[in-house]
Amino acid sequence: RFGVTGYVDLTPHIAWSLRAKANAFDPGAFVAEWPGRLNFDLASAGSLPEAGPQGTLVLSNLRGRLRNRDIGGRADLKLASNKTLTGDLDLTSGRSRVQLEAERGSKLDAVANINVPALDDWLPNAGGSLQGRIAVQGLWPDWHVSGELDGEALQYTTTRAQTIEAQWNIDRPLEPSGNL
Repeated sequence: RFGVTGYVDLTPHIAWSLRAKANAFDPGAFVAEWPGRLNFDLASAGSLPEAGPQGTLVLSNLRGRLRNRDIGGRADLKLASNKTLTGDLDLTSGRSRVQLEAERGSKLDAVANINVPALDDWLPNAGGSLQGRIAVQGLWPDWHVSGELDGEALQYTTTRAQTIEAQWNIDRPLEPSGNL
């Protein structure tokens, strides 16, 4: 079972309020490469006005199997029109996990941790491992973005990289300065 209720407005600007519920839902019925059996509750509302996007996303009770991997997680995120994000997200697929924590405040203070020992946990026909941490802090457009990613034996279709190590510290993404 999979059901969605809600609305999407297109004028004067895009806005939505949607609720979805899945019980033993098989995404493979729509996308053959993604067979599974998922349960979840999802709610999202928001808008894209000229003043800036704003919205909420609440995901609860995500559990089941997808592409022969255990999957689970939850999320409770809020994006304000001043581009501050609050809340947290925790998703697992197989042995892999992606987490995001964003502290409440007048400025953005968010950290994402990525621990993916097997890229094919997230992307079919991919290979290798990826670990990293990404942090974003400040008030838009004066964000400071820092992070590091380490990957080994990466491959997707015909693209391959034996090792990737990236570190960055960037200020003001619209007029970037810093180092990579």
